[in-house]
Amino acid sequence: IAVGCRLRRSLRAPRSLPTATAIFSSDADGAMVQAFADKTCGKSMVGTRVAYFFREHFDPRSGAAREVVAGRDFVFTFRSRSDTGTVATFCKVTRSFVPEASQTYRAHFISAPDRCDVEVTRSSSHASDSKEGAAVDVAIVDPVCFNDLNG
Repeated sequence: IAVGCRLRRSLRAPRSLPTATAIFSSDADGAMVQAFADKTCGKSMVGTRVAYFFREHFDPRSGAAREVVAGRDFVFTFRSRSDTGTVATFCKVTRSFVPEASQTYRAHFISAPDRCDVEVTRSSSHASDSKEGAAVDVAIVDPVCFNDLNG
């Protein structure tokens, strides 16, 4: 039995393709980010799990930087889980945008009692704690993508 092991599957774009940096951050604890190949929720060539924000044990809520393929739709889902003791509630949002090569983006998850959303900005800084930047147009993907089996 392995005790105290951390499973970490990092999103990493193939070396032969142009890349951008995406920094994922969250206001909510218990949030997860998954990537998909397309807006029909196909399996991503770089894996499903992008980031996991849970009590600072996995990725810091202030930001986890990942390499993504530039020049094509990057489709991702943020999902949060909130437990009240007897009821678990989930909030999921799937968005897509086309990152430009060598640029840095931040996808920040916002969770409120009645809704959740993602703000995507292009940043002039690679600093993972910087939330400043120009807003990026994102597409809403519906139905929401999420892989419950191995995400």
